[in-house]
Amino acid sequence: MADYQETFQPVFDRIGFEPAKTFREGPRFYVVGGGYRGKRAVFKADVEEGPRRLRKARWRTRREAIFLEYAGIKHIPEFYEKGVRRKFFWFLEGWVSGESQEMGGSTFLVKETFFTERNMEFLLEFLTELHRLGGKSIPQFEAHLPRYTLADYMNFIWSDRGHLLGKDLAEEAAVYLKSRHRLFNINQTVVAHHELYGPHIFVAPDQFSVIDWENVGWGNLAHDFVSIWIRSFAHPDFQSELLKRFRAKQKAKEVFDQLFRLEVILQGVGNIRFFKYAKAPEEKLVADEVSDFLRENLEKAVSA
Repeated sequence: MADYQETFQPVFDRIGFEPAKTFREGPRFYVVGGGYRGKRAVFKADVEEGPRRLRKARWRTRREAIFLEYAGIKHIPEFYEKGVRRKFFWFLEGWVSGESQEMGGSTFLVKETFFTERNMEFLLEFLTELHRLGGKSIPQFEAHLPRYTLADYMNFIWSDRGHLLGKDLAEEAAVYLKSRHRLFNINQTVVAHHELYGPHIFVAPDQFSVIDWENVGWGNLAHDFVSIWIRSFAHPDFQSELLKRFRAKQKAKEVFDQLFRLEVILQGVGNIRFFKYAKAPEEKLVADEVSDFLRENLEKAVSA
């Protein structure tokens, strides 16, 4: 294994970063926490080698750094510095307070303690601020943040839909999606995290933060919202109130309703597949419950 600390030690010396705790050592990213000018900070670099030299890891670290540098909103890590070392792109960000909200070893399940009135307000505030970025003229975002089409999403999750959903429902869902390509594509107008999951949400007594912006890009109003709405399946009161409040903020409610249903279908198929092969003990315990919830809401979306 490569000695990444040795590789980046000249950078650490130059910027005054003191590494203390390594979080990841490849194969795509090197992530280490430490001290920076009296503050706690996180150093992150792409370290993907080999034939994928036009690599996704570099694109993702660059877009994450650019987003943190220019977004100017609360609830995200503070940006410090960026650069290149031996063809590896790196950046330095602030260390956020609090604890991540994943349940055990699951990337899907969220801690029971997350579902509070306070966190709902924080979540709605965060999504509102994030979506406002889409209305601002930020040239760096236009140049570096990707914009996906419905076809992109369908190509990613749609190949085994018949196996997952059954022939009839899979066909109904396909017809529903294909008839709404234009609606979906013209509404990729807000900045989206694209992985608003428990491991990326940190909660402290006075702070709510979202980390890991590797996949940040243009999306629709419902994308990040549906990610956390689905993960609230075991808390129907929280889930219902979250939808009510978020929908109330939308100017074009009928458009939001359609985008919401599209995302429920797309993310529903993806997560049904995820739970079919779930490995974490916490996920195996609720796999049937989650799959039933996803399928029920997917059927509702298709028939709406």
